[in-house]
Amino acid sequence: MIVGRYLYTKLLWFPDPIVAPVSWAWGVSLWGAWVPILVALIVKNLVLRIGGSKLYEEKVVPFASGVILGEVSQVLTLSVLAWIILPRPII
Repeated sequence: MIVGRYLYTKLLWFPDPIVAPVSWAWGVSLWGAWVPILVALIVKNLVLRIGGSKLYEEKVVPFASGVILGEVSQVLTLSVLAWIILPRPII
């Protein structure tokens, strides 16, 4: 894992080794999270082959970061609102 992570930081086309244990986990394979990981790897490789590292670093990384940040902020906002508005069960 350490060698793979080092290669990932030095070689832009190298797949991220952090997703390997996640994709091999029993629950992840059961729920199908390996499909988005595979699609992301294929899209990354296609963008790097077609547009190069400049396109990847200037357009794809900010776009993907914005999508992730938007999703996280939406979930956080709705979770806080649900915690405030909805009644809590009495146990």
